[in-house]
Amino acid sequence: MREVFTINDVAERWECSSRHVRNMVETGQLPAFRVGKLIRIRRAVVEAIEPQILGEPPRTEESGLEPREEAADSPKPHRAWFDVFQLPPGLPPRGLDREQAAAYVGLPPTNFDAQVKAGVLPQSLPFGRRRVGDVRAIDKALDLLSGITARDPNQDRNKK
Repeated sequence: MREVFTINDVAERWECSSRHVRNMVETGQLPAFRVGKLIRIRRAVVEAIEPQILGEPPRTEESGLEPREEAADSPKPHRAWFDVFQLPPGLPPRGLDREQAAAYVGLPPTNFDAQVKAGVLPQSLPFGRRRVGDVRAIDKALDLLSGITARDPNQDRNKK
């Protein structure tokens, strides 16, 4: 019996989309760990959360169904950054990864990249090994494109 599931395994088991499972992982509702770039979920976690997801009664001693305990010598999962650092509810992130920034603007990632390369949208900022798009810079670029704010004529002179 498998001890670790993929996103697609859990989605198939729960009869939902893989995007739904991925969203649960990203919001911390479903604890997971990474193996390189791959996301994995322990069987014990899936079995513990399943009653809530599927609307079944919780597994308790009264029902005769006890949650399976992990062996004491089992390796501890590496906690992904999104499991450790959670923003308070209602506080949107200021920095976005490439896919999030593209979705924020309403473009597919490849079209978003083309707009960044053309200088229409701002470059992402380097943070260690990651690059992060600044929401305020993206908003400013969109405001200029839509005409909400006028381009500062002095800005072009200062670039020369």
